[in-house]
Amino acid sequence: MINSSKYASVIGIRNKLHQLCEKKISSTTIYATLYRFIKANTVFDAGRGWYSTIQTPFTPQYDSIKEIVQQLGKNFPQLQFSLWSTEQLQPFTQHLLSQFTIFVYTETDAIGPITEFLQNQNHTVYPNPKQTEVEKYLTTSNNRIIVRPLVTEEPLMGHYAAIEKILIDLFIEKDRLFLIDGAEYKRILENLIFSNCINMGRLFRYSARRGLKSSIKKLLLGYKSEIIM
Repeated sequence: MINSSKYASVIGIRNKLHQLCEKKISSTTIYATLYRFIKANTVFDAGRGWYSTIQTPFTPQYDSIKEIVQQLGKNFPQLQFSLWSTEQLQPFTQHLLSQFTIFVYTETDAIGPITEFLQNQNHTVYPNPKQTEVEKYLTTSNNRIIVRPLVTEEPLMGHYAAIEKILIDLFIEKDRLFLIDGAEYKRILENLIFSNCINMGRLFRYSARRGLKSSIKKLLLGYKSEIIM
């Protein structure tokens, strides 16, 4: 059953088996079977309670934001911050993005100093803009930087956002900043998660932190043949 899907949760597998079998399958049996699949390299870990048949993990590209990370790290060595850019998602879009947006997440008190520092480096920077401000002037900016308050328990790799954070943040910012429409977001999601293994457990934990767990679950429920939930 799991071999025909891209991702499966233990809960989803258990429910499927209960539908198919009259006899109840114990959790011990399910985990033992999954362990054998993992040892045979036919199933791979996809986060707490999740497994995938996709072997290749997502490999992030940092070239578009590496310089800014280094600058901020050098000038604010004690500061918590993280970055990601829409340019990192370009390989998974159907259409070329007309402009790129870099997101910096940091402590609330540091939003002003970081904005000022980046502006002094000749970047176009906006400190935590509201949607009304976006409609006024953000749509005309290319290669802009948005500075937002950090979110606790963000999935990070050093100062770089993990792909699970990027996908959830993009779900919010696509409407807030008019980045892309819902159909394009769905294409990015499909192209990325079905060609690379991501951490589904981490994705759902972070979506819960941002109050989006039910929205993300509803979206992924549309892929019944690929995702067993």
